[in-house]
Amino acid sequence: ANILGIVKAVVNSDEVVDAEKVKIWNMLAIGTDFDGMINPEDGFITAEEFKDFRELLVELLPAVEGIDELLKGLSPLDAIDKIMFENAFEFAKMYYCGV
Repeated sequence: ANILGIVKAVVNSDEVVDAEKVKIWNMLAIGTDFDGMINPEDGFITAEEFKDFRELLVELLPAVEGIDELLKGLSPLDAIDKIMFENAFEFAKMYYCGV
């Protein structure tokens, strides 16, 4: 819900041009403990549960009302993989590996 709230804010913004709105999916990531959350979500306490969490998101995301508008051309799987791995990996490569 938090991720979709951020995406909705960008997609519904008049201050972001339409062609740029899809980039919000490159700026979000789901983490484990580095996000400051003291009490993790039940059922997904550690990164070991990320596989199960991803499977749940694959099931739930396509059913979200208005998801096609929020995805801005991305597939649900692409969006999920970005927030669950790719974005954090790209961030680490850019700022910690100099790649």
